[in-house]
Amino acid sequence: MPHLILEYTDNIPERPDFHKLFHEFHRILQRHADIKINNCKSRAIQLDTFLSGSGADGAAYIHLAVRIFSGRSQEVLHTIGEKLRAVLMNEFVITDDNRQLQITVEINEIDKQLYFKYSS
Repeated sequence: MPHLILEYTDNIPERPDFHKLFHEFHRILQRHADIKINNCKSRAIQLDTFLSGSGADGAAYIHLAVRIFSGRSQEVLHTIGEKLRAVLMNEFVITDDNRQLQITVEINEIDKQLYFKYSS
């Protein structure tokens, strides 16, 4: 079930191999939340219209939203968030000293009874 939605501003010059990055995300969820990799769905969305802070030149951000079924402890969710953030910090490197980068991870829990799925 997990959905991972990675948004990043288009002023980030160097981008990772997204498929490799998604595989790392999925392995973290498998290892720390006992989630089947086949159930993970990840996507990246480049933002070409955005404002970060006061709009200073070079202000960039990356935000990973993780939607996951509820029922895991706060400790497990915290571990997942920290590990995902660490992967993002390693993969998105800003080489221009004038660029300001913020990286955030948000975990949202979903009530399993309010999630509807069809698969063939």
